[in-house]
Amino acid sequence: MLRPARWLWVVVWGLLGPAGVHAQAPDPRLRWHALRTEHFEITYHEPLEPLAQRLANAAERATTNLTAALGYRASQRTLILLTDETDDANGSAGVIPRNEIRLFASAPDDLSTIGDYDDWISTLVTHEHTHILHLDQIGGLPALVNAILGKTAAPNAVQPRWFIEGLAVFEESARTSAGRERSSIVDMVLRMDALSGRLMTLAQISNDPVRWPHGDIPYVYGSRFIGFIAERYGAEALSRIGRDYGRQAIPFGLNRIAKRATGFTFVELYEQFRQALTARYAAQRARIEAVGVVEGSELARHADLTRSPRYLRDGRLAYYAQDGRSSGRIRTPDGTLLTRTAGEAALSPHPDGKSIVYSQYAPYRDIYSLHDLFRLDLESGDSERLSHGLRASQPDVSPGGRDVVFVTQANGSSQLEEARLDDVDATHHVVFHSRPFEQVFTPRYSPDGKQIAWSAWRTGGYRDILLLDRDSGSVRELTHDRAQDSGPTWSPDGARVYFSSDRSGVANVYAYDLGTGLTYQITNVVSGAYQPAVSPDGKTLAYVSYTDLGFGLRTLALASVPVRLAEPFADPRPTAAPPPVDQALPVHAYNPLPTLPPHNYQLEVRDGALGTEVSVSVGGADIAGFHHYALQTAVSIDSGDPSVSLSYSYGRSPLYPSLRIFRELSARYDLSIGGKSRRWIEDGIGGSVALSYTFPSVLKSQTLDFDYTLTHVGKARPFGGAIDPNDPPPTLPELGFMPSAGLGYRYSDVTREAYDVSPSGGRNLALRVGVTDPIMGRDLHTVSVRWALRQFIAMPWAALHVLAIRYAGGESGGDPGRAGVFSIGGFPQSSPFISLYDFAVFGAIPNIAGDALRGYPQGFRSGTQFHQLQVEYRFPLFAPELGVYTLPAYLRRLYADVFTDVGDATSGRLELSHFLVGSGAELFTQIEITYRVIVTIRLGIAHGFGDGGLTQYYFHLGTPF
Repeated sequence: MLRPARWLWVVVWGLLGPAGVHAQAPDPRLRWHALRTEHFEITYHEPLEPLAQRLANAAERATTNLTAALGYRASQRTLILLTDETDDANGSAGVIPRNEIRLFASAPDDLSTIGDYDDWISTLVTHEHTHILHLDQIGGLPALVNAILGKTAAPNAVQPRWFIEGLAVFEESARTSAGRERSSIVDMVLRMDALSGRLMTLAQISNDPVRWPHGDIPYVYGSRFIGFIAERYGAEALSRIGRDYGRQAIPFGLNRIAKRATGFTFVELYEQFRQALTARYAAQRARIEAVGVVEGSELARHADLTRSPRYLRDGRLAYYAQDGRSSGRIRTPDGTLLTRTAGEAALSPHPDGKSIVYSQYAPYRDIYSLHDLFRLDLESGDSERLSHGLRASQPDVSPGGRDVVFVTQANGSSQLEEARLDDVDATHHVVFHSRPFEQVFTPRYSPDGKQIAWSAWRTGGYRDILLLDRDSGSVRELTHDRAQDSGPTWSPDGARVYFSSDRSGVANVYAYDLGTGLTYQITNVVSGAYQPAVSPDGKTLAYVSYTDLGFGLRTLALASVPVRLAEPFADPRPTAAPPPVDQALPVHAYNPLPTLPPHNYQLEVRDGALGTEVSVSVGGADIAGFHHYALQTAVSIDSGDPSVSLSYSYGRSPLYPSLRIFRELSARYDLSIGGKSRRWIEDGIGGSVALSYTFPSVLKSQTLDFDYTLTHVGKARPFGGAIDPNDPPPTLPELGFMPSAGLGYRYSDVTREAYDVSPSGGRNLALRVGVTDPIMGRDLHTVSVRWALRQFIAMPWAALHVLAIRYAGGESGGDPGRAGVFSIGGFPQSSPFISLYDFAVFGAIPNIAGDALRGYPQGFRSGTQFHQLQVEYRFPLFAPELGVYTLPAYLRRLYADVFTDVGDATSGRLELSHFLVGSGAELFTQIEITYRVIVTIRLGIAHGFGDGGLTQYYFHLGTPF
């Protein structure tokens, strides 16, 4: 029996262990309000009312333009939730079960693919409302289904993402004077893919290939493909495709609908598009080469992202890199790791040469994860946090090392702030106030510390380089146009300001001479050049470069650069529309009740204790997430036995309290007949209350859970089983009211990068203690402890090879009639359909069949304790990235593992000599179906070397641990 003294340390350790979590909890102090327009209900928290009023005008203007363009008006009022709880710039939209848009009140950064806008809030709401009007077009049989079940079917949502996102980007650009259709960064990505012969196939953009630019693929390719269709065949063709597809009872008939709208299938249209792109970019390259390419030597090539190059005092470069194979980090070109970072980092060297100041995401008030400043000691590698909750990013340390200037943001605007480096929190103050909703980026001190240069976005789509005199506060414009001017830096003598600009259609580095007022073009590249940095001796220019694999670094000897005045900027864009004006709409306190009612019913087929069962569920949540509830009923197909569950959680508390009442059937193994455990079906009726709290931290997560449950336990079926007088007396489970309490702890710093076939680093710990005690009202003593530890180690000799280790165990004790029983062996059994539907992780989680031990029958051994060690060596085989045009099936990659499982379950003394050993190998095929769902097919062979072992061949749909 597991005595209290043996499990008390577990509880204490869970309560007092190291803090950590990178999750965001709700802020109960926020005050929420709402306002209504003709077509929208906007919910927001203080102090976002000015932005919400501006959004109201922008949304109504967008719906007027889009309704006319798409020929459709939304079927219901659209709910918009506006929040400012993250430094990310993003939005989302959906129509199931209701029309809903969620927007963050943060503008994009200056090197984002969404950073080209004339008014960012207008561009954002135009994009998201296009989704609403596109996806909400539902007719025919799907409309009939929705009339019965509520809004559950939206055929246009089952389209390739390149069409869904491409249409929204096309409209965001057509309804404004900017947008991604005009973005030089988007153009650069396509240009380099075309010139390198790596333009994606239609099958690739219709799915989710494992290659750069990852999640931007449907936006980059989709926007230009949709724009190509509209240009050649008219925008009405796009509207017709949306209307026709929205009536399809059976999805995926894309080419038939495209041919009706344009006379060509998407297959034919995409080939036309590829040919046009190839010709266009070949001609553009020829024009650049005719002038003369001026490009630096490649210093570092990193797939994906490279940002913020800065020269250290000793002449080395430091920069941020994220290559899709390892976590984001600040490093040097020779491979020296300076520090890992949480999210994209911007950095500035301290003039003493001993430290770096950088920004990264960090927790604040156990609620938020926002940008703050840190100082890295280059000798010890230790980091010190300098600010707390300032939302401070893009720092630059003054030449004397006393001050730091940085960007802060809140309520849709960003400002330049300055502080003493030795006490940022107490001394920070604004040195440049942006006008409402305008933005600032990448400030840099002049070498004498008297001026600050930065990039600014201003109303009307102007992205310029400005100069602030620190003594007088006067501001000087170095540029004033609608080219994307960004990333300023100074020459060591302070005579020039270098910056990046796309004024020629391709981003290059330019230099503004402060004495003459002349601007010189420094680079002349085919791809792009960003974020220049000049070496301390003034001889070398480093800049962020680009290839078809992503961003890297190049260096250029400035003495080799020919003198070339910049060509005057010719603005190719239409006149920017007037910015939306702040409304004066009436505001009322937020009421969650109107958005709480359920909108649809969900049908599900799943595995249950008595076999396959059919469930019907209904649930809902208010738009701000204060309240969540769900009601689910299920009936076993085999026996007709019902189960029901009603749950509720409150979302305004960091403790996430939840309540649940239920009647459910579950399998247990604490019935013993003839000295052997037998499976029986428990009929439990009861309720529970639970609390969950997360502890914010950098690069790790940590959660503590508590629950109390009171259940009336009965048996759904007679126990059964013949009793032999020669056998030990049977042990019958306790029935009646059963109280129990549980405490759980979860920790993780596991990392999985874009190209990984498996988590490739870090560890994960899950621990749970369950207790029943007479103090709870029932004369029972039981204790159960269960744990699982996973460790992932990237192999140094081969990319993407990983050693994965999992150790799991459990022990229970107490009164025999209710003590828990564990079992190990085989794989949990499930039909392929259920496996696919549930996305099971086989062999890693306990369920009705216990833990997997490959090479032995299912549930081969059981007892009141178990221990299990699984060791797997995982490695990639091939990444085909193959599909057939727009068919909703796509082969992404194949990988394999070799493994050994060791374990035992017993109710007696643990003997190492009794442990079972099984080994084998597995092949994994990762495919994508329906343009959305990634499924892993596992084919394996396992052999058990102990008594009762066998050779197993198995097939599962699911992932390894």
